[in-house]
Amino acid sequence: MSRKPPKIEVVCKFPEGEEKEGIQRINDALCEFYANQLLKVVKENYPEHQWYDALDYLHDRLEEQFIEQGLIT
Repeated sequence: MSRKPPKIEVVCKFPEGEEKEGIQRINDALCEFYANQLLKVVKENYPEHQWYDALDYLHDRLEEQFIEQGLIT
């Protein structure tokens, strides 16, 4: 049985006129966080000569999951 990831709801309030920039900063921070987590997993579980292929594979799987969940199209 596969576990469903927890649902996280975030409410952010930005000063008027700064909504778009604030959301972009959050997106950038999340992308950096996930990239660092993927790199950590790869470094801990694959020999150095396989890092590129492992990151490529994990990126593809993550993208598939986002598509399946309707987070990206």
